[in-house]
Amino acid sequence: LREHISNHVEDSNTLEVLNKMIDVVVHTLRTNIYMEDRYALGLRLNPRIMHPVDSDDRDLPFGVIFIHGRRFNGYHFRFRDISRRGMHLVTHPNLEQYALESEEHYDKCYGLAFAQQLKNKNIPDGGAKAVNLIDVSGLSNKGKDFAMRKSVKAFTDSILDLIVTTEETQKNIVDYFGKKELLYLGPDKQVSLFSFFVTYHKQ
Repeated sequence: LREHISNHVEDSNTLEVLNKMIDVVVHTLRTNIYMEDRYALGLRLNPRIMHPVDSDDRDLPFGVIFIHGRRFNGYHFRFRDISRRGMHLVTHPNLEQYALESEEHYDKCYGLAFAQQLKNKNIPDGGAKAVNLIDVSGLSNKGKDFAMRKSVKAFTDSILDLIVTTEETQKNIVDYFGKKELLYLGPDKQVSLFSFFVTYHKQ
């Protein structure tokens, strides 16, 4: 496929994007893409997808999850198998600011999780962070609140798709990882109002 793209695509930017899309597929360890009635697309990624081969493994996350849904994109980073920290919601009133934040989304989530990892260096739990970037441009205050609630629900539900081990769920999951995972999601900025839903839904 890469050879076909190289032979038929001339524009360098398009070539780079298409090859990166292939990289994402190759580095996807688990996904809910075939889950019926899923709230969002969930990908459990190989952390090396965005880290050079010669980079220091101490800076390499243990796990990276990407969730894409209506009006939002979310990342969850963790630096040990058992890690903890909250979910952070980011909203901007216009598309320009949203676009700028999107460019820094991956690095921001990584940085927050890594900072927590450094704080946790003397305890068993590693550092983690979830950052959910939500497009609320053009929405009223009521509409913004609705979009945020739906995004938290979809983000949480999609993560559950990737970690729940029931037969009903597993039969629709593509899994090249083959290991059980436990994730901790606590309340953080703008998410405290929705923590009841997250707690109830996880049960």
